Amino acid sequence: MRHLLAVCGALLILMAVSAAADQSLPGEVEQLLATRKVLATVTFSMGSASLDDTARAAIDRAAKELSTLAKDKALVRIEGFSSPEGEANSNISIAVMRARAVEDYLRGRHQIPVEIYLSGSVDRVGAEGRDLALRRRAEIALYDNIWQVQPIPVGQTILEWQQR
Repeated sequence: MRHLLAVCGALLILMAVSAAADQSLPGEVEQLLATRKVLATVTFSMGSASLDDTARAAIDRAAKELSTLAKDKALVRIEGFSSPEGEANSNISIAVMRARAVEDYLRGRHQIPVEIYLSGSVDRVGAEGRDLALRRRAEIALYDNIWQVQPIPVGQTILEWQQR
């Protein structure tokens, strides 16, 4: 069920961003990406999505800033990454699990709301020369809300969709 919620949440944000991008001028996607600010980088052991004390401390520091954000001014994404060893499907899965571990900790420890969007990918682009251990990470990233995207309560949206 948790994976279904994560996938549905990711699909909802992609649909919102796609709709906004279709209505936007060329270059606004690049403008959005240029506003990216990484609040925290959490590293993981190979094949693991478990948080250690260092990871929790990094998330705790980021939570202080997240708790003061104006929700209409910034989009928060937890972006999970994996190193390129292994099969593509398992790499994507572990990347999403890493992002989810960070989200679960933020929600459980700091009561950060659900309006956080998860993503997972294999760290290939621009990673030449980067230590493989640093590729196995999750990042809490902020983006300026240039399209005025409004958070959608994922649980409520899923329930409405199931009732159709």
